[in-house]
Amino acid sequence: AVAFLFIMLMVPPSAFGDTGRAAPSCTETDAASFSSSDPIPDGTCVKVSLGVLMPGDVFDININIIDDAIDVLVFDQNTIQPYDLGQSYRSAFEQVPSTEFALGAYSFHWKVPASISQKSWFIVFDNLNHNGDQGMGDLGGNDSRASLSVQAIDEAYWTPFHDLIGMEPG
Repeated sequence: AVAFLFIMLMVPPSAFGDTGRAAPSCTETDAASFSSSDPIPDGTCVKVSLGVLMPGDVFDININIIDDAIDVLVFDQNTIQPYDLGQSYRSAFEQVPSTEFALGAYSFHWKVPASISQKSWFIVFDNLNHNGDQGMGDLGGNDSRASLSVQAIDEAYWTPFHDLIGMEPG
């Protein structure tokens, strides 16, 4: 048994086949170029760059999804890495502005989270069974279409609150 274990340790991992996770190959675009005229086919994703955003800035975001539900996930430049690498990303995306099984119209104001520095931000329109989904969210199915509008909002001194709040059920 010890000799067998020693032999197994000497065999390179590639001899056992590819056991790694497949990284998704998202179409990349920016918010100005993103169009609902382009379908998001089953098994694909679109990564929309919002650019470098300043912490505390507020944006009016309008998303419309038709034909079939998809996951709409918001990441910053650091938290997008697990998604891009095909790893588990469930704890990486911004929970409050992100929506799984999104279908229909969504309109909200979102404040860029506090941070030491500016970061690049992304919205991923996910219509695939991603290896990091852990069996949750929309896992693809049919082609979908989505539109996106992102506008900066100037907060006035007396604006009491401009952001989303996540609340537990009940």
